[in-house]
Amino acid sequence: MHVWDFNTNAERVLEGHSDWVNCVASSPDGRFAASASDDGTLKLWDLTRVPAAAPVRDHTDRVRAVAILSDGMTAISSSDDHKLCIWDRTSYRVHTPIRNQHHWVFACTPDGKGVVSAGSAGAFSLWELATMQEVKRFAGHDDRVRCLAVTRCGTRVISGGDDGTVRVWDVQSAQEILRIPLTRQWPRAIAVTPDSRFAVTAAESAVLKLWSLESGAEVRTFRGHTARANSVALTDDGLLISGSDDHSVRVWDLETASPLHVCNGHDGRVNSVACLSGGRFAVSACDDCDINVWDLRKGVLVATHTVESPVLACAASPSDTEVVAGDRSGLVHFISLEAGASPDPDGSRAVSASGLSRG
Repeated sequence: MHVWDFNTNAERVLEGHSDWVNCVASSPDGRFAASASDDGTLKLWDLTRVPAAAPVRDHTDRVRAVAILSDGMTAISSSDDHKLCIWDRTSYRVHTPIRNQHHWVFACTPDGKGVVSAGSAGAFSLWELATMQEVKRFAGHDDRVRCLAVTRCGTRVISGGDDGTVRVWDVQSAQEILRIPLTRQWPRAIAVTPDSRFAVTAAESAVLKLWSLESGAEVRTFRGHTARANSVALTDDGLLISGSDDHSVRVWDLETASPLHVCNGHDGRVNSVACLSGGRFAVSACDDCDINVWDLRKGVLVATHTVESPVLACAASPSDTEVVAGDRSGLVHFISLEAGASPDPDGSRAVSASGLSRG
């Protein structure tokens, strides 16, 4: 859907429907527009949040990972086009990207000043975002590094590689301090507990595992998925969220490994999950082109945003007002989350999602 400024002839492009848009209408004050589509959805758009410019394609290949920094004003995306892009959240424009590196995965430091990224080799690097310079290099994996996480205290980096190991690194010295071998497993995702003492891994199997980052011992096992798990996330109040090839998002009690909810609503592989900071909601990204928001207390779907390509990654802002997602075509989507006017009986509010896509 396109919006034009009569005075400047500037074009605004609103992307999100996956089929023909048949009808549009605007509010009397010009702030909102509604659209109806053959994809079966009715979308409400906030026209004041869309920059008056056509999208500029900054990624030319699939977007593998996304994040929003702790300042809430900066987003990061990595792609198969060998670029790590730093986005200004106010203008939705890219600062000077880090180019010519294989940025398969990355993780941000808690202070928002750095990012660790890994590619096809067995090493990964710490980059200073202010200068876009590499300041540390961590070498030791015998194969590709597939997943990364930084502890909340900021002193440790956790990496998982195709060499079948999870490794713990000291940030200051860039030295390995602990190695956890996985038996016939290749870790695909890692999430670290808020106290920085444990990590959950999703590997090639359907089983999730909790590990001690002090001893390397296996602490707990989570069974329930019927296909490979691709992503994990943790809330501050002890919930584990996972997404799988079995099309489900699952909610677990981290302390007991008990399954709490099986969230069904996707029609494809769930590639990524992320928790909103309040711990009440989570977001998921799927091959069915949907970005879903889930109520973790009830295990129900509360909002959906549909795009035109399978969604590979998602992340939430610290303020819980926006989700960023990356898709297979190379687009980065900025999705606004808004609380509904009518609270639920338990005092919570409904959530709606509307978005802007940038490439």
